[in-house]
Amino acid sequence: MRKPFILFLLLISLIAWFSDLANLIFYSLHIVTSNNRMYCWILSVILLFIAAIIYRRNYGQKLPAFKSLFGGADKSEWVLLFLVSSPVILLGLFRALYPDMNYDIFHYEMYLQDFDLRDNSISFAPGAFRSYLFPLAERISKLFRYVLGYRMGTIFNTFLLITIIFSVYDFLKKAFAACLPDRRFPRIPIALFCLFTIFADNTLFTIGSYKSDLIGVPLLLELIHLYFFPSGRSGKFRHVVFFLLGSICIAYKLTFLPYVGIISFFYLIKNRSEFKVKDYFVSCLLLLIFPLIYFVYNLMDTGSPMFPFYNDIFHSRLFPAKRFRDERYGIKEWYELFTFHIATLRNPERCNEWHIFSYRLLVGNFISLIVILVYFVRKKMGQANPLLQLIAHIALLALLFDYACVITTGYFRYGAIVEILYGVILLLLFYGLLERAFAILLFFAIFLQSFITFKNIYVTHYNLSWHDYNALMSDGRGIKRNAAMFFRDHGKINDPAGALDKVEGFVNTAPFPEDGLAKILKGSIPIYDLQPDGRTPELVMEMEKKLRDLSRKKTLMSVCSMEAFNIDQIKTLNGKGFLVTKMYDVYPDFMHVGEPVFLLEIKYLDTSAYSIKTTVQYIRDENPPGLANSFEYNTGNDLKIFVREAAFAYSWDFLPQQYEITINGTKHTTNNRFGLNKIMAIEDNKLKIEKPNSVPYFVLIQELEKKK
Repeated sequence: MRKPFILFLLLISLIAWFSDLANLIFYSLHIVTSNNRMYCWILSVILLFIAAIIYRRNYGQKLPAFKSLFGGADKSEWVLLFLVSSPVILLGLFRALYPDMNYDIFHYEMYLQDFDLRDNSISFAPGAFRSYLFPLAERISKLFRYVLGYRMGTIFNTFLLITIIFSVYDFLKKAFAACLPDRRFPRIPIALFCLFTIFADNTLFTIGSYKSDLIGVPLLLELIHLYFFPSGRSGKFRHVVFFLLGSICIAYKLTFLPYVGIISFFYLIKNRSEFKVKDYFVSCLLLLIFPLIYFVYNLMDTGSPMFPFYNDIFHSRLFPAKRFRDERYGIKEWYELFTFHIATLRNPERCNEWHIFSYRLLVGNFISLIVILVYFVRKKMGQANPLLQLIAHIALLALLFDYACVITTGYFRYGAIVEILYGVILLLLFYGLLERAFAILLFFAIFLQSFITFKNIYVTHYNLSWHDYNALMSDGRGIKRNAAMFFRDHGKINDPAGALDKVEGFVNTAPFPEDGLAKILKGSIPIYDLQPDGRTPELVMEMEKKLRDLSRKKTLMSVCSMEAFNIDQIKTLNGKGFLVTKMYDVYPDFMHVGEPVFLLEIKYLDTSAYSIKTTVQYIRDENPPGLANSFEYNTGNDLKIFVREAAFAYSWDFLPQQYEITINGTKHTTNNRFGLNKIMAIEDNKLKIEKPNSVPYFVLIQELEKKK
């Protein structure tokens, strides 16, 4: 039943990979065209067609017929599994209502969806170092975004979750047939338990987002299928398929490498009688086929095939000579390898940014250790049945996956396969073993973990889209307006002032360098990311000096979503000596309806003579009485000021259409909330604002202080 889903995933993966292969060829041969990406996609389809012909000639058979893909199960099973999947489908549609605004999406993942390999030679450190991460998963997401629109494009992760449900169901059918041939296969309970296998915090967390952490899980499960229940094909063909699937999985995301390596080692040991010495070498080469083009590109561009990882070994001049790792997560001491889920229970801030602890990992780890111990005791006593042997084997695999994630990252959103395998183990124990007391204990463990996950995902609405869904659901008109954008938000941008036509380069910096957002706004111009950890400090400073001069010759702008606009982005630019001289609103259709993205035009100020002091002030009813309706600022220095209706108020329909504000004695009156031209710029040596209406305003003051 999983075959249609797996083959569809493989098809779009191959289309995206062949496109990147064509892109690498163009890049290597220095072929530059204005429609480079389009030619790559066309060439990709041609290469895929050629690959299908080669497959047919080599193996003497046609590709599987469409009808045959849906064999092996009756209609009732298909209906049952789709009904079981309905809570996940509904959650995916609900989360798609509001656009994904995750930090990583705006920083680099949208950049990876659209970038050409030559872009890194034009830009400086876009996405920090992440433009050299494998982009295959993001290319696939681009296909969904291109066809379905920005909001509905996130449904890809929902598709992956459904694929996992069907794949687990197939695995359990095979397990029952092999280990419990005398027992009837209970379809409905097993289908419900298949839903439980994905019903874990790290696994469900990605739904409604473009994050690519789930994409390799269906293929990892396929490798597990091939390991435990090999198909009837010839051994050679099966082995080639196994290692090619592993290769695609690694090409999705390098974090899948440990899991592919472990299951491949198991596979080689199990089939060692069929392998000659040269076959081991060939197997390693097969695993490298799909990620190889990205290794080659990184080596050509940076001098390191795994940039920026293991730079203490490869010594790329673009990055400090250190071994990159996020120190917030993972083990602190060697013994935590075996106690990690206990340590993080006490300190959940070591789990992830949201401090969400996965009880599935804790329970699964503990029970897997017990299963393996019980298996060896019973095997020694001659009492180990086939089902216990199978569960123990899966438990060993799951534990090794678990420890691999702890050692490499300690961040289990990258290890959703561990939660899923622990779920399979709990299910097999609950349904396959007859000890009633143990089954009751397992049921309570399953129920409590499911309850906590339900609370986190469905009630509290922890999510990667960075939305407070509970608050947003109270905005009825906002819901209708955003729902109306389904399938219609393909990147059209309302630019009232024509700002995007003027910009010749984007300069982004911490704390919110939104290079992906800049790429989707205008992808044909350079992006300069001054984030301090993207390159060596010397290279960042060198580029910053170049931009100082470039800002006087060209129109450079910084991109700010509302999140970046409200948090220190302007202060960071001012701190580097860049004065915001103009500010523009643009309105992309992939944001909330009516939500602006800000373009800040910047010029470098001679910091040897001046320093820029940044002051941000909100004028709103919640302020103390003296700051609720008026504000004054007067130091005698030159001021560059921007006043705007507060950015967070874009969907507040209760604000009046007609209101006024007085700035330095000049009254500004509107009949339509200033339409799309909400920004007022003032240059003076003083500021006095008075507003009679309950309308919130954001005030940015850049004060030029002469140095003594």
